[in-house]
Amino acid sequence: MDIGAANGAMTLIAASRGARVSAYEPDPRIYSVVARNIELNPKSQHLVTLHKKAISAVSGSIKFRREEDSSVLSSIVFTGHDVSTEVEIEKISLKEEIESFYQDNSRNLILKMDIEGAEWHILRSKEILNCLRLNKATLLLAVHPGFHRPFMPKMRVLDGTRRAIWHLQNFRESLIVFTLLNEFGNIRRTNLDRVRNRKQFATLILAGYYEFIVEFD
Repeated sequence: MDIGAANGAMTLIAASRGARVSAYEPDPRIYSVVARNIELNPKSQHLVTLHKKAISAVSGSIKFRREEDSSVLSSIVFTGHDVSTEVEIEKISLKEEIESFYQDNSRNLILKMDIEGAEWHILRSKEILNCLRLNKATLLLAVHPGFHRPFMPKMRVLDGTRRAIWHLQNFRESLIVFTLLNEFGNIRRTNLDRVRNRKQFATLILAGYYEFIVEFD
C-alpha cells in the first residue's frame, strides 16, 4: 500500500518486483502525474490500483483546499498550487482500506506512508495500530513534525520563544506516538537499528531524522 504515492516511484518499484499495489494520492495535480507514470509502465500497470483518496483515521469526505482539516491535508500540500476550484475527495479509514485490500495472507503486507503531516492523526489510533499488528504489517514511515500546525512568524520579538514552544509541542507529540507504536510493534531506523525508547525517538525527530521502519508482529 503506497499511501501518498506522489509521482509513483515506490508504487512502480514494488509492482516491478511482482507486488500487488494499492496506491493513494489525493492531490488532483499529482494524481494525474502518477496515473501517467503508471500508464508508461505497461508491464507493471496490471498490478497497480490507483485511488484519488486521502487516507486518514476515519472515513468521510474532504474538500481539497487550504482551509480544510489540517490533520488530513496540511498547508504544505498546497505549496505552489492554484487551488481556484474546490474538489471534493474521499477520505477513507486506513483500517477499512487494509481490510478491503489485504485478503491474501500468504503475502506480506507492506505500507509506505508519506503524507505530509497527516500521519500523526493516523498513528494515534489504537484501532488502526491493532489492525496493523493483526496483519503483521511492515510500515515504511516518513514523519513530518509540525506540518499539521506549521509555525507562522508573527512578532519578531516573540517569534524565538514561539518557535521554541512549537518545537516542544512536536517533541511531546513524538513521545506520545512512540509510546503507542511501541505498544504494537518494533521501531527501527532505516539502517535497522532498534529505537528503544521514546526520548531517543523524539530526539531523532527534533534533530531532523524523519524516516523509520515499524514492524507490527
